[in-house]
Amino acid sequence: MRERSAVRIVIACLMLTSITWAGATPSSAAKQKVSREGWPQTPTGTVARQWVEAFSTGEDAMREFLKQNISKQGLQKRSVSQRIEKYQTMRERYGKLMLASVTKEAKGELTVSLMAEDASTHTFVFKVDPSPPHKLESVGIMQKGFSHGGSGFHH
Repeated sequence: MRERSAVRIVIACLMLTSITWAGATPSSAAKQKVSREGWPQTPTGTVARQWVEAFSTGEDAMREFLKQNISKQGLQKRSVSQRIEKYQTMRERYGKLMLASVTKEAKGELTVSLMAEDASTHTFVFKVDPSPPHKLESVGIMQKGFSHGGSGFHH
């Protein structure tokens, strides 16, 4: 029990440090507005942040997020039920996720480092339709030796 509490304290400290570092670079601060939590205040940043919040909140929140934020084309490729199955696997593996840093942002695409409950970091790539209503097109995980599609996890 104490070990788990200590790990959570260390994770929280690391996350705060990472968020501070992510927003501290003058060039990144000058290029984009960043929310208090470190997420870019752009449509893509907003959708990615909402996905992480839903992921970390639980299955009901993720299901609701998916129903409201996946494009019609995306739902034709993979249903909400299929996406929830993938979510369950990922949630078991990572637990709750938190933003560690923003790696790269381009129109409609955001690459971030997310910290899992075990303090490991993972690179996620969010693709969002740049046109309103800015629906989520995909979420991928970059793993060593693979492109962002290498993990087989897409929303």
